[in-house]
Amino acid sequence: MSDETADRQAIYELLGNYGHILDDVAHHRYPEIFTEDAVFDMSAFGQASLNSRAEIAAAFQGRNLYGHLTTNIVIEQLAPDSAHVHSKYIGFANDGSIQTGDYFDVVVRTDAGWRLKVRKAVARGPRV
Repeated sequence: MSDETADRQAIYELLGNYGHILDDVAHHRYPEIFTEDAVFDMSAFGQASLNSRAEIAAAFQGRNLYGHLTTNIVIEQLAPDSAHVHSKYIGFANDGSIQTGDYFDVVVRTDAGWRLKVRKAVARGPRV
């Protein structure tokens, strides 16, 4: 397997593990998916960005989503130590509603593997 193929596979697994870790409420495993200084851009929801792994973990305590799916993953730019990734998400809320949108990510290679450095979530709604 080429280095590029291995990197792509590792990035796909990172995005897949994101959903598993959130759905399992495994906050202790956030170092497996986020850099310590990760930014989760919530501006599309009218909220402030979360500016560290600790802030992300605190904000995600008690979330009302029980299921996260990441799909349509496209690695738009792949450099030796970073990548820009666009994917879609589907979130299943405890109240029965379904949320969908796009993730725009910057992932970086760390000593522990690929991790999310920046994640921007943008919701999608019905189009007429």
